[in-house]
Amino acid sequence: GAYGKREDPYAYPGATLAAMVLKRPVKWLWAREETMQYTQKRHKMEHTFAAAVDPNGKMQGFKARIYLDGGAYRSWGKEIASKSAVMATGPYEIPRVWVDTMRAYTNNPLCGATRGFGTANTLAGTERFWHELAEKAGLDQMEFRRANSFKKGSYTATQHLLHKGVKAIECIDGADAVFHWQKP
Repeated sequence: GAYGKREDPYAYPGATLAAMVLKRPVKWLWAREETMQYTQKRHKMEHTFAAAVDPNGKMQGFKARIYLDGGAYRSWGKEIASKSAVMATGPYEIPRVWVDTMRAYTNNPLCGATRGFGTANTLAGTERFWHELAEKAGLDQMEFRRANSFKKGSYTATQHLLHKGVKAIECIDGADAVFHWQKP
């Protein structure tokens, strides 16, 4: 249950030394307060988005700037910035994409690998952006997402061909069936 926290070696040196001195296996247990004090956190992110959508509701272009507060040390910041850029478009096929990511060292606590390596923060921001865009354009939220979702044969913004296991539309339909999202 490390959720990415095993990527940085917090307890390993101490546990290794204790096992060597005691000449037996040891277990290192952290209290919640210790985990919060000594291990990395998820990067705080700020996003700026812009998009072009044609009159039929098809996404034509997307631009994002993502700023990451990395805390005082590097940890996995470079990789998290990269992954957040790759995943910024979400599960949507957009022909023209430009994404800039910047990670800053700050005097905040250490930030590093957590479940999703930066994608959860970024996708929360982009989905909110698409929601607001569809609302302002008077588009049905679910139809807008269905029309732009990845399908078999779609290309991602990094030109990766999706040739199998693409279930974005089925996922949208399942969510719509449960939550009954309404038209604007």
